[in-house]
Amino acid sequence: MRNLEFKRMSANEFMRWEAEQEERYELVDGEVFARTGGTYAHDRVRMNLSAVLLPHLRGTPCRLIGPEVKLRVEPGAPGYYPDLFVVCREIEPGASEVDEAKLIIEVLSPSTEKKDRGGKWIEYQKLATLQEYALIDPDKRRIEIFRRMGAMDWRLHICSQTEPVRFESVEFATTFEVLFEDLVSPERGMQRGRRLASRNVMRAAESEFPSFSKASITRHHDSRWLSLISPRYSTWRCTTRAPAHRSDPRLIA
Repeated sequence: MRNLEFKRMSANEFMRWEAEQEERYELVDGEVFARTGGTYAHDRVRMNLSAVLLPHLRGTPCRLIGPEVKLRVEPGAPGYYPDLFVVCREIEPGASEVDEAKLIIEVLSPSTEKKDRGGKWIEYQKLATLQEYALIDPDKRRIEIFRRMGAMDWRLHICSQTEPVRFESVEFATTFEVLFEDLVSPERGMQRGRRLASRNVMRAAESEFPSFSKASITRHHDSRWLSLISPRYSTWRCTTRAPAHRSDPRLIA
């Protein structure tokens, strides 16, 4: 979601303007945001959740809806486009908006997190039918679920990676592994990056100096020399000075 360079609008001004637009927009705290763009991680989490939630709801009165349908919180007020939400009633095939939701799920991104936690969440609480509001952060592997305890009383539950992820409003449970399937965690990404850097340096050394072996490089203990397999020295150059050992080139970081 990206912010547009528009003047602040009232709800009525926005709705008149939005009716003439081809793209989807949201009005949050008087600012206009386009519901366009996104990342692979954002889309992957949404698709993973849809793949398991849709079969679970099949045969029940509830329907899973994506970001193409508008959720209008109040009559005569601007609507929103949640990443996913569940409505437990019949919906006309040609409907472009609905006015209720039992469960709302937003997948966070740096550009949307403030709005999803702030203005939109305040508006969503006006829905009498809403029982749960979930925020999923693909980058931090964090899932927060707000559960309604009373008319305006909400309790926050932060999911642990060792426990099932439960949406009690629709009697559904899944796991972190399912939701974040096909996404590399930040820790694994760093480890893979170090491995690739080390491998690339070793290949470059073996190509430039065919007589070298990994064993001869790693067993050299002279502190003036650098080990080729350290990712800290993924860029290096060879000097023309005579090395201390004929089989090893002197390297400068």
